[in-house]
Amino acid sequence: MTTMAATMASGRTRKIGDRTFEFRPLTLKDFGFLQRQALEDFKKQRIETYTKNLSLFPEAERMTILRAVVEETSRMCESDLPPQKMMMDKEGAVTLDKDKAEKTDVIEYAYHWMSFTYQGRLHAIWLSLHKAHPELTLDEVETLILDSNESVENLANVVGDLSSPSLGNGEAAPPTEKAGRGHRQPSTGQKLLTPSVSQEVTA
Repeated sequence: MTTMAATMASGRTRKIGDRTFEFRPLTLKDFGFLQRQALEDFKKQRIETYTKNLSLFPEAERMTILRAVVEETSRMCESDLPPQKMMMDKEGAVTLDKDKAEKTDVIEYAYHWMSFTYQGRLHAIWLSLHKAHPELTLDEVETLILDSNESVENLANVVGDLSSPSLGNGEAAPPTEKAGRGHRQPSTGQKLLTPSVSQEVTA
């Protein structure tokens, strides 16, 4: 293990409520899991969206349409997920502030999901904590956060700091399961979760 990898593997402690937990950096295996979870979450939301809006279609066609959507969705794979547009500031970092946006860039759906959505961030936090606290479930982690003064966004940034390359130095993340499709992972002011070049594949 390299010096950098050994340093990152040591993790970081943080208090959530009245308990202290150790966060560990995510591995490439963890990022693969998060990519698969992003796909499952997308499928679930797609079916729920059509189900909630069936009344917009002619009554006689609703069940046929829904069955077709369910069948189509079940066949979807990670390469079918829509890339996401993100606003970039003049430093090339992701920003949510339209006044600071200089241009837009495109990132893969899975990276957007794990970095900027509630469920994606929560899953990343759980994976990070689970290494030192294997007894914790996803629901328990969510309850711990909701019962404390912490926020999912702040804790996801802790995971991002541990798991990502140094931000702003132009260092590219290594290839992932979906690399090579033309959607890069930009450096971020908002923490974009990407695999670290110093991580080992094992959990």
